[in-house]
Amino acid sequence: MKAKVLIVEDELLIAENHKDNLQSFGFQQIKIAYSAQEAFILLETFQPDLILLDVRLKVKTEGIDFAKALQKSHPIPVIYLTAHSDQAILDEILKTKPAAFLSKPVRKSELFSAVNIALANFSDSSNGDGICLEEGGTKIFFQKRDFLYAQSNGNYIQLYFKNQTKQLVRMTMENLQKTLGEANFFRINRSHIVNLEHVQKVKNKNIWIDDLLFSVSPNYFDVFLERMDKTSV
Repeated sequence: MKAKVLIVEDELLIAENHKDNLQSFGFQQIKIAYSAQEAFILLETFQPDLILLDVRLKVKTEGIDFAKALQKSHPIPVIYLTAHSDQAILDEILKTKPAAFLSKPVRKSELFSAVNIALANFSDSSNGDGICLEEGGTKIFFQKRDFLYAQSNGNYIQLYFKNQTKQLVRMTMENLQKTLGEANFFRINRSHIVNLEHVQKVKNKNIWIDDLLFSVSPNYFDVFLERMDKTSV
């Protein structure tokens, strides 16, 4: 991913863990600031697209104070990370209009969702690159270019993304196809919906995505080829 992420966290091990997770999602341009002062410098020299921000840093509200100053000068989405969730802190966080708020320890799947919705919401709205799936109280946010394919597993669907990231959601294939609502997302058989932009090869009603083999149902194959032609234009 081309987006640049700035991690503002005063604990080295936690900051490095966030960096490792982001790299596993495909982010390559990542910087770490261990104080608000360092973060302000990196705002100018690194020019991040997204900030992961510890609320407290070395001072109780240093992270929030940084975000308030950021609002006035740099319109950048901020995801708050904190081990503390008392109401007074939450009220101050909400005033800064955060992209997300995650409690420590942060789970990798939660970070993946939060990062993608933040980038999708703050990107140019004409892009149309952000996807939100909601079913039974579950929300999954991602950018459509990162989606590879979905595989049905009973009442659940496993979503597979670039860089070996995956997410399990409870919904039907019909609802998933309806929610995606994009010509580039095509149901090739009863069990799989694929992103046509990631199809590597087509041969004898078989396709390859991420070096994996999938079979296209004979009933869908002609329409599949038509969609592929439109995708390649």
